Amino acid sequence: MGRQLGFIVRELLDKKNYLDWSVGVKTYLMGEDLWDIVESMDEPPKPKDRHAFKYWRSKNASALHAIQISCNTDAFSKIRDMTSAKKAWDTLEKEFNSESESESEDDDEAIVIDGDRVIKEIYTKLSTNTKMNSDPSLDIHMEGKYLMLAVQELVYGDQREGRFVFCRDSKKPKQSGNDDRFTRDGMNPKSLLQTLMMRAGHSPPKYKTKHLKTNEFRALVEFKGMEFVGKPKKNKQLAERDAAVEALAWLTHTTDNSRDEDDKSPPDVTDNMLKLLRKHRRSKRQSG
Repeated sequence: MGRQLGFIVRELLDKKNYLDWSVGVKTYLMGEDLWDIVESMDEPPKPKDRHAFKYWRSKNASALHAIQISCNTDAFSKIRDMTSAKKAWDTLEKEFNSESESESEDDDEAIVIDGDRVIKEIYTKLSTNTKMNSDPSLDIHMEGKYLMLAVQELVYGDQREGRFVFCRDSKKPKQSGNDDRFTRDGMNPKSLLQTLMMRAGHSPPKYKTKHLKTNEFRALVEFKGMEFVGKPKKNKQLAERDAAVEALAWLTHTTDNSRDEDDKSPPDVTDNMLKLLRKHRRSKRQSG
């Protein structure tokens, strides 16, 4: 437990350090992609929705455990019987956030109108976020992860026409048929991608899967510092296969578009793939 604790907070939660504690735990949960469970998951999915419920239960347990091991004995006793990470977080905020309330008591009284707690909660969150963002030890790369993912989504949806014009009609690109190219005759795109990378002398690709609000899954495959995002699919396996197809389409892309759509020959390993091969071979010769 001591080794895990060092990665989350410097000190266990007590009545004097709630703001510092909340910043540390929140940053940790965001880095582990668990903060959405605490922040927005008011209630879990229905148990009959097996995939969504299993996904929530796993992330909720991880978030709750991180909160529990960051508490001292008194704080832990407040949430001992709770099974929801969000409920545990809200309870600790209510019980231990007395410092910020005492410092801004006059402001809070002016802000809270007719006992409306919503405005007070917004003010408290803004105060916490302001203090967190002014922290010089804040990992901006970790905090900027979600911004980079949003930019990646935008770029992925761009038609590469050299312009961003709202509501302008443009010709829809033809379907590339990459799905058929890399899945015909029982071909497994994940296995093919791994084979190409291993033959090029690189480590196998890594996959990350995200469960979307539409109850679909979107996968990201990463290798050599590059990331390729697939289309939403109904399960993780199909999502990872589609991400592999996107990567293969880039690796086997040729500068001339003379390939016939009905061509059933194996994918041509050219251009981008050859760049990886040449780079590896050159580095091996230099090292030898």
